[in-house]
Amino acid sequence: SQGVIFVEMAALTNDSTSRRITLYGNSSERIVISYGVSSNRIECAILGSNGSGVTTVLFTTNYQITNINKIAYKWSLDGIELWVNGIMVDSALSSAIPNILNDIRFDDGSGGNKFYGKLKNLQVYPTALTDEELLLLTGLPNETYYDSYLAMSQNLTYTIK
Repeated sequence: SQGVIFVEMAALTNDSTSRRITLYGNSSERIVISYGVSSNRIECAILGSNGSGVTTVLFTTNYQITNINKIAYKWSLDGIELWVNGIMVDSALSSAIPNILNDIRFDDGSGGNKFYGKLKNLQVYPTALTDEELLLLTGLPNETYYDSYLAMSQNLTYTIK
């Protein structure tokens, strides 16, 4: 009923071809991370029973898909979130959260839309991660992240008046 899938991946080309990685369940429920058919579209979707009925799609077109991107998709009873390179880019409430996801497929779950690309890392967490954990997981290397504005201003020697 909750979890996170994290990938570091890049498409070989930005040619409007759908490339998918799927967490697949016993009753054909799926969570899909893909490069969509629109230019530079990163999307995640929850599909209902038997793979029919997309219940929720989150997406962004703000990133070059031929570059390695760190993408995390979080789902829980509280909602779903799409994180890319340290930023939550989309979120929504979802009424249909898959119960059992026990297989990873490098396609849409039924053999189509195969994933052709570069995959550096793939991790699945059986629990929903916090925003801080997702920031650290998807953040860019050599970036410094702060717990608060005050901590940032003190570290960067800002003077707050």
